[in-house]
Amino acid sequence: MLDWLTVPIDFFVKWFNETIYQFFVSAFAYLVEQMTLASIKFTIWSSQFAWDIAKTIINDLGVTDALNTAWSSLDGDIISILSFFQIPDVVNILLTAFVTSYTLKFIPFSGK
Repeated sequence: MLDWLTVPIDFFVKWFNETIYQFFVSAFAYLVEQMTLASIKFTIWSSQFAWDIAKTIINDLGVTDALNTAWSSLDGDIISILSFFQIPDVVNILLTAFVTSYTLKFIPFSGK
């Protein structure tokens, strides 16, 4: 006798329990995905920014000149052995990475 009333109520209950729930789950998943992508993009940008600052700091402090002076004071045989193992590149990468890591501490929300 009240079938005309139970059908819309059942439809509304199903819609409220399933459709709206799925909408909010999808919307929240999309929001989390966008926030994660924004965080990754900001971390990449801040790393590049800190890398540029680190290179500037190293040049301003004269570390490169001091390393070149120390390198030129070495014996030729030692220089050839160290060059074979690419030690100057290793020193350069480690020094820049250390200063970059230090610089990243001053950028808020940069992943450090």
